[in-house]
Amino acid sequence: MIRVKANAKINLYLNILEKRKDNYHNISSIIQNIDLCDDIILFKKKSGIKIICDDHNVPLGEDNLVYKSAKLLIKNFFELKSLGVLILLKKRIPIASGLGGGSADAASTLIGINKLLNLNLSDNELLKMSSSIGSDVPFFLVGGTAIVEGRGEKITPLVPLIDIWVVLAKPDFQIITKDIYDEYDKIGKPCSHDISEFMEYFGSEDLLKKFSILENSLEKIVEKKYKIITVLKKRALESGALASVMTGSGPTVVSLCEDFNSALRVYSKLSKEVDEVYVVKTCSKGFEII
Repeated sequence: MIRVKANAKINLYLNILEKRKDNYHNISSIIQNIDLCDDIILFKKKSGIKIICDDHNVPLGEDNLVYKSAKLLIKNFFELKSLGVLILLKKRIPIASGLGGGSADAASTLIGINKLLNLNLSDNELLKMSSSIGSDVPFFLVGGTAIVEGRGEKITPLVPLIDIWVVLAKPDFQIITKDIYDEYDKIGKPCSHDISEFMEYFGSEDLLKKFSILENSLEKIVEKKYKIITVLKKRALESGALASVMTGSGPTVVSLCEDFNSALRVYSKLSKEVDEVYVVKTCSKGFEII
């Protein structure tokens, strides 16, 4: 039995660039792990892949990135009829929230099966395999704080940003990523600051300056349809947050705070607007075997 903790992510900066020939987009992003996590528990079984999840909204078959990860590894080294895995998935990361829960679970499944079945695959081998599962999956294998470019496969680790208090506020609806990107292709605009400008500020020791130009070029697309995004950001800043931005394709709004007391004030304010609000911290790992 192997247990892996799969940490969520937030985008501190997300710039959507040109559309590629494969219909994906090139991106330029700063991605950060947070300690909100799912639990993945893996057991050997005689054959096949079975997923049991405590959230009935999670698909358990081929559509699940955890299933794809397990199938990819087992089919490369064994036959599904001769060896299999049972995967227990305990969800804490909200589904379709922009926090990367599915990708985090997929990466942790790769790590877990590699260890469970003694495959001895290197980090680089797992990285190469992971990009075929999903664009965000490679980041979670590197983890911490990183510049992520291309489709998501080009990762430059940065000095980990740890122990920063973060308040997550997720409105009561889910975002279909493809729909947001389709709308972005029609009317979207890149970020007003490129990544080199962002990094100039991000390198500051002063937290207010460090987070002064958080930006997401998908945010205006989502805000246009859902005004609550604007409201949550405004309320967070009024309550003392250093900065506030939507993560990924949304709809979760991320607010960074100077300390725990500040985070509590922001939490209290945002809890009056939406039901799902979390206080978490940044961390230095995408996964942890426990």
